[in-house]
Amino acid sequence: MRRLLPLIIVPLIVLVAASSYLIILKRGGGWRLEIYVEGERKAAYRLETLKGLSDAITIEGCGEISAIPLIELLESSGVDLDRNIVSSFTPYGSDGYHRTVEEAYLHLFNAYIQIVEEKDIADYGPLRIVIAGLPRKYWVHHLVKIDVKLESWRLTLLVDGSVKKSWSVEELSTMFKTSIILEGKGIRVIPLSNLLREAGVGMSKGGVMRALSMRGEKLTLYPGSFYELYVEVVDDSRASDFGRLRLIIFSNKPGEVKVFDHFVALEVSG
Repeated sequence: MRRLLPLIIVPLIVLVAASSYLIILKRGGGWRLEIYVEGERKAAYRLETLKGLSDAITIEGCGEISAIPLIELLESSGVDLDRNIVSSFTPYGSDGYHRTVEEAYLHLFNAYIQIVEEKDIADYGPLRIVIAGLPRKYWVHHLVKIDVKLESWRLTLLVDGSVKKSWSVEELSTMFKTSIILEGKGIRVIPLSNLLREAGVGMSKGGVMRALSMRGEKLTLYPGSFYELYVEVVDDSRASDFGRLRLIIFSNKPGEVKVFDHFVALEVSG
């Protein structure tokens, strides 16, 4: 009898998911995806609307799919990602299955809402979430809801892939600052070396740093490629343009300065 249980349970799960799909179609006039922020519904998108927003995206291990970046859907739903970061998000399937992605600001730009091909709908439903770099248990299918948790902006330091320390904007605002000239104006900034020292992190000769933005941009910094690095805490009135933190890179090349907006994390390796 025990050997028969998997043979019975698996078809039942498929039947329940398929039944949920039919119920939603009948009640709501079509499949929908709801976006919640802190438990409050912000938006609902019909399948046809999502199809119109989708584009061809290639994801490693998944190939080319039709999908919408989750970050774009959140912003379309009114989520302010210039002044807040997503601390976690939880996708839900129509059968109630869900998985929470913690430290979501490190994965948000790798998350996509996939428009499932007709031939695969029986297995995955019309929608599923695909999160590149995370195990497939997080790729919730028969997707009907995403619940997002926000927090104030912070800077996270990772060492060899693990979180070492993080600082809130409020903490950074009270730290020692020095003055620099940027684009002809004097601004107050925090030397990044001070933050690394506080976290007890040193840089080896072969070490590499990589800056990450809330928008998914990445900037690799090799030893010897820069003279000094600074973190600027951006005033709230300018956050729509730059986010709450910017990384300022003074290159070893005379007069060359780079600015990395929406700065949210720094990875140190080696």
